[in-house]
Amino acid sequence: MLPTLGLTITEAAKQLGVTCASLSRVLNGKAAMSPQMALRIESWLGVENGGSADIWIAEQALPTIFGKLVKLVHL
Repeated sequence: MLPTLGLTITEAAKQLGVTCASLSRVLNGKAAMSPQMALRIESWLGVENGGSADIWIAEQALPTIFGKLVKLVHL
């Protein structure tokens, strides 16, 4: 996301009003994206540019949902 925008994590974090560490953890999959972070990104990118908060939250949940489905199939 950030290289496409020509931004560093530091620059993006400043624009989003979050710490570099929290943005880095979310982008690197080390922390879940909170609804608040998703709304910040939506406000920052705009829905028309792929920034819809519900999309960000749904994309994060897909691997978890898929993993649970696989476990159910193998029961």
